[in-house]
Amino acid sequence: MRKFLADCEQTQTIKGTTIAEPSDKQVADFAILCKRFYQSLSDNINGRFSEASLLSQAKVLCPSVWPEEEVERMLFGDQEVYKMATLFGLDVATALAEFREHKVNVKRVGKTWAP
Repeated sequence: MRKFLADCEQTQTIKGTTIAEPSDKQVADFAILCKRFYQSLSDNINGRFSEASLLSQAKVLCPSVWPEEEVERMLFGDQEVYKMATLFGLDVATALAEFREHKVNVKRVGKTWAP
């Protein structure tokens, strides 16, 4: 592979086909194509997982979305965790208790949620 890459770099060809640097327009067109691809991918994922879905529910597990105020944070996400625990057949009371513990001590992950 090293020899192949070295030969390609030295001769600027691959099996007789000249390797050309892309033009500025080609680079710009490719960037637009990439943006369209990622937007399409995002739209597809959002279409499969609507706002009422698992992805929306799972957001509450991320500390960056938690309310700053401790009192607001106490019950934040409980409904979503309840729905996820029910969906996955987990013990709801244990899942809620461990989630609340996680909100108090972000570094501790309970057995219910550990991989």
